[in-house]
Parts: sequence; C-alpha cells; structure tokens
Amino acid sequence: MPTSYDHARDTGPRATARTTAAPAWPLARWGALLAAVAVTFLLAVSPAFGADPFNLPDELVDEVGAVGDDAAVRAAQERLHAETGLQLYVVFVDDFGGLSGWDWVDETAVESHLGDEDLLLAVATEERSWGLSIAEGSGITVRQEDVVSLLIENQLRESDWDGAAVAAADGFRMAFSEDETVEEEQEGGSSRRTFWIGAGIVGLGAAVVGGPRVKQKLADRRRREEEFAELTATSEQVGGQLVALDNALAASEAELQYAEAEFDPELTRPFREAVEQSRAESVEAYRAREQIGEVTEHTVYARAKERFTALQELITRADTRLDEHTAAFNDLRRLADRAPQRIEELATGIAAAARTLDDTEPLLAARTDLRAGQREQFGDIITTCRALLAQGTGSVEVARERLRTEGPEDAVLPIKAAEQALSEVTTQIGLLGDVDGLVTTWNQLLEEASTSLTGDVADAERLAPNDSAVAALVSTARTALGSVPDPTEDPVDLAAELAEIERALDAALAGYRAAEEQHLKAVRRAESQQRVAQARVKFMDNDLTRAGWRATGQHRTSAQAARDLLAQGVALVQSDPEAAESTLKQAASRADAVARSLPRVEVESSSSDSGSGWGWGGSSSSSRSSFSSSRSSSRSRSSSRSSSRRSSSRSSSRSRSSSSSRRSRGGRF
Repeated sequence: MPTSYDHARDTGPRATARTTAAPAWPLARWGALLAAVAVTFLLAVSPAFGADPFNLPDELVDEVGAVGDDAAVRAAQERLHAETGLQLYVVFVDDFGGLSGWDWVDETAVESHLGDEDLLLAVATEERSWGLSIAEGSGITVRQEDVVSLLIENQLRESDWDGAAVAAADGFRMAFSEDETVEEEQEGGSSRRTFWIGAGIVGLGAAVVGGPRVKQKLADRRRREEEFAELTATSEQVGGQLVALDNALAASEAELQYAEAEFDPELTRPFREAVEQSRAESVEAYRAREQIGEVTEHTVYARAKERFTALQELITRADTRLDEHTAAFNDLRRLADRAPQRIEELATGIAAAARTLDDTEPLLAARTDLRAGQREQFGDIITTCRALLAQGTGSVEVARERLRTEGPEDAVLPIKAAEQALSEVTTQIGLLGDVDGLVTTWNQLLEEASTSLTGDVADAERLAPNDSAVAALVSTARTALGSVPDPTEDPVDLAAELAEIERALDAALAGYRAAEEQHLKAVRRAESQQRVAQARVKFMDNDLTRAGWRATGQHRTSAQAARDLLAQGVALVQSDPEAAESTLKQAASRADAVARSLPRVEVESSSSDSGSGWGWGGSSSSSRSSFSSSRSSSRSRSSSRSSSRRSSSRSSSRSRSSSSSRRSRGGRF
C-alpha cells in the first residue's frame, strides 16, 4: 500500500483511480481522524513547558540535573566576572522545544533582560543541541568566539556538561584578558593573533584526533617529564647540602673544643648543645634521604616532593644553628681581646646610670598629679633599678679580679653579666625619664581594657540575660569596672584584672555569639533574596499592566499571591530569616510563572496580523512562520525593558542596556 507521502506526490490517472477506488468512510470516522491529526500537530509544534525560553533566575540553571560539580562551575563564572566584568549565564534543559539553539538563547536573553556584559550558554542534553548568545558590545570578537565555541563543543561531544560550562567561562576570560593586556602588534607578529590561532589549532586538532582525552594524555606526559627533571635537580641539590652540613659540623666541633679550653663552661654550654642538636639533625637528614631512595621516572612526584622539602628544611635548621654559634664564638673572642677596656666602659656606664637615677627619684616624688597606683608603679621601677646597679657593680669587680689573677678569657663571664645588668637598668631609667608618656600609656591601657569589658557586658545582657553563669561574670565585671575611677588603684594591675575577667566572659559567650553570627548571615541571605523577589514582582506587575484586558482572573489571582508572599517574606527577614528566604523564593518563582504565562503584546501591530495580540502559544495559527513571528514580537517588546537586573548573587558595577544587539550561534553535538 502506498504511504501518505506517495499520495501527495502521485499525479495523473493512476492517482485518480486510486482515489476513486478508496472506500467511503462514515463521517464520524473522518471526524475522529481529523481530531487525532490536530492533536498530534499541536503536540508537535508546542514545546514542553520547561523548554520554553524563560527569565533566568540565576547564573547557573540546571533543570535536568546535568551539573555534577556546581561549585566548580560557579567558581569559573566568578573568575570570569572578577577579571573581566563579564557575567556568563549557563542553563541546561532537556530540549529547546523545536527551536534551534541560537533561537532559544536569543529569546532567553531577551526574556532575562541580558545586557552588554552578559553571555548566555544553553545546552539541551536530550536532543544534544546548544546555543550561545553574546552582545555586540561585550568586547568579544567573532574570531575569539569561534575558538571558545570549539572548546565548548569538544566538551559537549564527551557529554561533559560541567566541562562545557567551565570551558566557556575560562575561554572567554582568556579572550578578554588577551584583548586588554597584550600589545596589538609586537616585533615578529601579533601575540594575540598567535595565541588564538594556536588555541584554534589545538582545539581543532583535538577534535580530529580524539578531543580532550588526547590533549589530557599529552599534558600528563609533559607534566611527568617536568616533574622528573625537577626531582632529579632537587636530589642533586640535597646531596650537596648534606656534604656541606658535614663539613660545617666538623669545623664547629673543632672550634667548640678550642673554646671549651679557653672559656668558662657556663659560656660554652649553649654552644655544645647547639652542635649536638645539629649533629642529631644531620643523622636524621641522612636517614630521610635513604628513605626517599633513587629518583626515577616512576617516582611518585607529590610524595617525593614533600619529603625533599621536609629534608631541606631540616638541613637548613641545622646549618643555621651552626652559623649562629660560630658568630657567638667570635663575639666571645673579641670580648676577651679587649676585656680591660670593656671593664672600664661598664664601670663608667653603671656610675652614670646611678647618678641619673639619683636625680630622677626626687623629681618623681614632687609630682602631685600622680595617682597612688601610679606612684607605686614608679617606686617598683626605682627599686628594680637599684638592684640592677648593685648587680652590675659587683660583676665589674669580679671581672677586674679575674683579669688580674687568671686572664682575659676568665673575665668574659662577669663582663657579660655586667653588660646585661647595665642594659636592663638603662631601659628602666629611660622609662622614668618620660613620666608623662608612661602615665599616658598606663591610662590608655586601662581605658582600652575598660571599654572592651564594657562592650562584653552589654553583649552578655543582650545575648544571655537568663544564663546564671554569665550573670555571675557580669557582676564581677561591674565591680571591677567600678574601681577604674579610684585614684588609689594601680592602673597596670587593674587593666590586667579587667583583661582576665573579659577572657572568662568571652569564653562564656562564645556559643551565643556564634548563634548570633549565623542569624546575621541568614538575614543577609534573606535580604539578598528580598531584592530578587521585589525585582521579579516589579517585572510581573509591568507585564500585567502591558497585558491589560488580556490578563485573566487567574493571572491576577496568582499575581496577588506573589505580592502576598513577598510581603510575608519581608516581614520575616529579621525575626525568622530562614523562613523569610524560603517565602521570598516562592514569591519570585510565582511572579516569574505569572510573567511567563501572560499573553504577549506586540509593540508595533500590523493591520494585516490578526493574531498579534496573543503571542506564541495563544495564536490560532498552526504554521511555523507565524509561531516564529510571535516570538520575534516578544523579542521586540522585551527590548524596551530596563536591563539593570542581575542574578541574586551579585550586582553589576557597569551599566547595562538590554536594547543592544546580540549575536547567537549553536548547533548539534
């Protein structure tokens, strides 16, 4: 029996005979057949609801569960935006509802009010189609777009949905970066041209010989070769460092033995300990090198690199310690060589410090503006200085006696003791020489401790008013804070006491503060979602106004529900931010659903177009040309909207214009 296609093609007597020979069907059967054909046609030309172009609520929309690593895709989108200001939107659906990929992204870009800095990649995973939409004002050239498109297609052919999104983001990022930072022409040719031609050749070659898998194998081979070369060089370097450490240990041991014969054991004991510790580290280093073994092409890079790094740190510590002890030995010898002069210098310095202290003490006693606690602090400093002066004077006398009876090497130990005493007393007398500065420092210390503890007390009363343990600490804090104005209090001791109380209060409030921080974060998320929902409801209201009498009662009922959800969510933002965020998401979703379901209205109507007021999906025409014309009118209508909307996760720092022209491409993979 001929097919329906044959009936359409046949002409002449045979066709006529075949037609006249057909049995006459009852009218009811013809009616049923026509109804079935009509239903089939309507199903064929009407895309699935989920595949219609729609207003994107986020930078990444996955309606089919295609994305495996959401964080990796969003990180690539973030890198692109941070470095270039461009925002890549990515959407995955089952199919494009009968549209081509480029038509689908074109209309979705209009529905989503995308501007010059917005890029859109859409993938229909079931029908294996894709589309890419780029604004003419984005700064991306057609040549660069060609290369990035090839990178995207390579990933799509492997059904690597995550890889396609990341390739798009990273590809556009490199394109934009090259366009802004590389000089237009350099000697020998254009670096930018070289980069993109090279990228195109690599992408095309990968498509011919096996795609990303071949590229990955080549990259892995180069990486292994580089790692082997690096480990080999590191192994040779470590060998040289171990030999140098052995030589340094031998030299330090000989030097130590000579010093032990000259100086007091108390002076050389730290150096003996340093040499022994470095020797132990040297043994440990040789043992670690043996464990690493010979470096070959099969050596695991990460593990060997980690061990070599630890080994080099060990060698460096041992070698640095030996250098420090050698320098200290040299200082001892220089001190012994000039012991007589140094003893007299110390005696003179100690006598001068004593005279300064004698002059300072009555001046402090005459200060009537000092608090009792501050006078006590100054008295403690003077007492400490007197003790240090006595200690220094005694050490100088011992050094003189040893120099006279034993020799300069034996005088070194008391000389160093006198040096330390003089250094400390000079520092303390310097503090006494700036009384006003010291008083100011103490007062600031006490004021800071008081202010900080007062803030913690306020936090405790706000966060834990019913916690008895916290209440006890608050009572202790208030008692201590009441002592701050007392002139008899020692400001330094009181500041230390306040700090100790604050540490205890901080520990008691840690859990309450963590809960408050979580609440504040939830509030910030809810506030962000509130801005999104308000924008969606505003767009919905604009569409309702534009639709006029064409909007049904159901549309208006659903719109009011979206407004009610928005109001409920706003009211809950501070008190229950989690519930507010959920409610505001529902409001945004409801508003989007209303906006998508409204009949489309053309800006410029034609007198010959009787269906222009209905838009696609409501048109009575069954032809594809009428279907596309209605979509085009939607595109014209939407271009007048403001394009300042971005996704809920960020706001744009550049102005946008949804009326700018866009170019789109796509295909099957």
